[in-house]
Amino acid sequence: MTSPPPTYITNRAGKKVRNPKHIAYMRQKNSKAQKDTENETAQIAEAPDTSEDGKEPHGNEKRDDGYYDKFVDLSRPWETAGDLATNPGARWCEREFSRFREVQRVTVVEDGKLVADYRRKGVGADETHHLFSTTKAVMSMLIGAVMEYSELVELNVTDTLGDIFPDDWAWHKLSGEELEYKKSIRVEELLTMTSGLISMFGGRRGILHMKEVSIADAPGSDLPRALAAPAWDPKLRGKFKYMPSSNILSYVIHRKTGLSPRAFGDEYVFSKLGIDHDKMDWDANANGVETSFSQLQLTTPQMCKIGQLYLQDGHWCPPADGEKTSTILSEDWIRASHTKHVFGDTKAGFDHWYGYLWSLYDREYHGVRSAGDCWSAPGLGGQLIAISKETNRVVAVSRSLPPPDPKTLIHHKKLCIKLLGNTMHYQPQNANTKSKHGYGGLPPPYIRNKDGKMVRNPEYIAAMTEVSDGLNSSDMGGGRLAMAEVDEHKEEE
Repeated sequence: MTSPPPTYITNRAGKKVRNPKHIAYMRQKNSKAQKDTENETAQIAEAPDTSEDGKEPHGNEKRDDGYYDKFVDLSRPWETAGDLATNPGARWCEREFSRFREVQRVTVVEDGKLVADYRRKGVGADETHHLFSTTKAVMSMLIGAVMEYSELVELNVTDTLGDIFPDDWAWHKLSGEELEYKKSIRVEELLTMTSGLISMFGGRRGILHMKEVSIADAPGSDLPRALAAPAWDPKLRGKFKYMPSSNILSYVIHRKTGLSPRAFGDEYVFSKLGIDHDKMDWDANANGVETSFSQLQLTTPQMCKIGQLYLQDGHWCPPADGEKTSTILSEDWIRASHTKHVFGDTKAGFDHWYGYLWSLYDREYHGVRSAGDCWSAPGLGGQLIAISKETNRVVAVSRSLPPPDPKTLIHHKKLCIKLLGNTMHYQPQNANTKSKHGYGGLPPPYIRNKDGKMVRNPEYIAAMTEVSDGLNSSDMGGGRLAMAEVDEHKEEE
């Protein structure tokens, strides 16, 4: 693929000016993207619109081929699949993750049912934890939801910040080349980390050392400051440059809907996922706008609702008889979000593909032979939402700080991906049942001793140990992740 011309060149007078060839290149590129968008819009317009008075999004096309059989109503609490005490996958999860004292909770959902839920002693069922950069995937979801509710607003990934914020007051802290450059940034570039913007996160002047400023305020306590906060480098445009913090996308939602991200989510998204306003938290800046890329707090079962929505192609529930299903995200948005848009910055430890604020952990990256492509939303210290289309599973992990050392973090990630692999099975087992994956039955977990007292069955413990040891030794090697030099101070990795 031909590289774009440089954004700026030096003229004869030695002054740095916009490159006419780059301007022509961007016009041609944006024109093609806009034409593709118009063609897609025209196709949608030709389809019958069954939405009611603009209160629901257009949604996805209804199907009658068993497509919805494994869909669940995400507004309801998770249904537990049988007895987790006799579930080999749940027992393996408890055994492995209990070794990490920082791991607070690990939840696994398969086919829309909860199949594993390890909680460290003392962690409450409704206790939320910071997602840190896992928040980015939730922000991506909310941007997609804004686009889906086209009766309310009009927003496209090709829209520039200049289009979205045309008012001069929004840009009064910027001038010259920086002003023109930031106005030209497209929404898609923010979603793929290819905008050329740079977060002021580390270093002496970085957000981590701003003791007098909250983390929510540091990337912008209002719109002008949010647009002015990040540094910029035209040479990085089109290349992956990770941004730990930003508030720009939050203000995109605010401008288009009149609501903060949390308020929009409460009305159009979170309630349909069964996430109550009073059972979550999200730090807001002084302007009352939640920060875009961090500071959301959820439980792991709530985090699994996010992943399950993507497994259900944006449907929050199956359709009622004779009715069109309700959707939060379009299937086009799901595909675009989980598309290989750009390869990460290998030198910085992002040795994987990146979508719309989602990371692709493929087999070449994670090295877990039983697991295929897993789209993941990682956060500082080992927070994670990860999904597998192959096994129709979601895993969510909450972990307390400080971040683990690099070797421990690598092992932690591999264990998380292992929970999604096709050799991990979650059917409750006993001596009279057989696993759908062919492992055979397990001995009962409890037996009566000579005194008639119920005690743990040594044969069950031995069987579970054999399964766990076998999985760990035969399935966890290799991958770019094992060779990565992980910087424990980076927010994502």
